[in-house]
Amino acid sequence: MMKKYILFSLLIGIIALSACTSGPSTVGTAITTTSSLPTQQTSPTFTPEPTAEPYLTVGATTTTTSSLPTQQISLTLTPEPTAEPYLINVEDAPVYVRNGPGFEFNVICVLESQKKHLVIGKHVDWWLVDLGDHQSGWVYALAEDLLFFGNANAVPDQVSPPKPTSEIIPTFTPTDQTETASEGLEKARNALTTFFELLHQHKYEEAAELYGGDYQVLQGWNPSLDPQDYGALLANGCEINGLQCLRVKRIVDEKVISVAEYHFTVEFMNQDGSLFVRGPCCGASATDHPPESQFAYTVIKNCAGEFLVRELPVYVP
Repeated sequence: MMKKYILFSLLIGIIALSACTSGPSTVGTAITTTSSLPTQQTSPTFTPEPTAEPYLTVGATTTTTSSLPTQQISLTLTPEPTAEPYLINVEDAPVYVRNGPGFEFNVICVLESQKKHLVIGKHVDWWLVDLGDHQSGWVYALAEDLLFFGNANAVPDQVSPPKPTSEIIPTFTPTDQTETASEGLEKARNALTTFFELLHQHKYEEAAELYGGDYQVLQGWNPSLDPQDYGALLANGCEINGLQCLRVKRIVDEKVISVAEYHFTVEFMNQDGSLFVRGPCCGASATDHPPESQFAYTVIKNCAGEFLVRELPVYVP
């Protein structure tokens, strides 16, 4: 009986001890709280104000960019139409100015290329243009020949002067008109010889002032040059492109076509003074292309009174 009591007491003690040690203990224990959420660095959200131009946002920095691409604007210079109509010669060939509205009237000058002239009257397809210095002359022109600005048809119609006849304008006789023609021929001859002398001396800027022809060939040969730098174009023509910029040796023939046009047949000389002869080109035989020593040239008088050479020097490939 005594043994059962002892065993029962031990069993009760063990149960009591187990109950005391199974609960959590807070004595001398540091409490550490661990969050199950990872630490996150928060940046403020940048919301720019809306603008008329689109923009690009990078982080907290706003960069504004234009949606319109940069455009290079090329201006075309177009003269404004005016109350007083005018015309501009856009032809490479000379445009003759006459003292009446008809081909039977005398040529008085050659209309300068690309120069503006006021239109002050008309008669059918002939236009009376102001030449300056209180002078005027008639030009035959259709729309495709000349460039008009303003209402050229609004100018008043003019009555044609009497057509020249043998009774009104005498035939070419030794009179004051002969002296005038002779003076013009002398000025044209001087312009021709001076033009080639200046080229030979490499004075290209001065030579350009005596040239009244077209520069398109030289511009095509020298695309890197300023197309308006006529002195440089002539320099390349003579020194690079094959133009023979020689002195005039002799004028074989000369003819007065009008007071504004003169024709010459010219011979040139080599550096040693001998006659220049252009032989056959590009493998051709002398039979196919006979050698040439005489060349035709035209000198015109423009409406400013300047005598200008129309053709470039002889070309040898």
